[in-house]
Amino acid sequence: MSSKFKEVQSFSQWWLWISLIALFIPIYRSGASMSLPESWYRMLAEIVTYVPFYIWLALVVFFVVIKLRTEINDNGIYVDFKPFLWNKTYRFEDIHTYKVVKYSILDYGGWGMRISSAGIAYTTKGKYGLKIALKNGSQILIGTQRPEELSKIMDEFLKSKKADESR
Repeated sequence: MSSKFKEVQSFSQWWLWISLIALFIPIYRSGASMSLPESWYRMLAEIVTYVPFYIWLALVVFFVVIKLRTEINDNGIYVDFKPFLWNKTYRFEDIHTYKVVKYSILDYGGWGMRISSAGIAYTTKGKYGLKIALKNGSQILIGTQRPEELSKIMDEFLKSKKADESR
């Protein structure tokens, strides 16, 4: 069960992190500017300050934790998209067709794990993905930053599987 292809992707777009930092500035300034007297107003001020901060912090941790792992081995295509999807394998026997495609995020409604009329998409960034049609009719898109290598590996695996079946 040797892996021929491994890729780990995350939300590492510069504009995402700039947006999160920009979101932090008003939260920090609102907390730093509050100097209310000790009373129940102080408790209200802390809630108004700390709740947005903890929501922001949870958002940052969320984007740091998200990882899309794609692996192709003798068993098929393994996808692990934590925290949304854990250990999904698409076996080669179940794949009807495949193609490395250029897609628009609007096709699936954005990045992340998306379920739409076009099928299920697992993406974190970019515009390329492995689109597979399963024999049961399901459509799957798995984002990639290495489209040429992925296409070559898929061709190799499926040719060897067809050669094995014809023996």
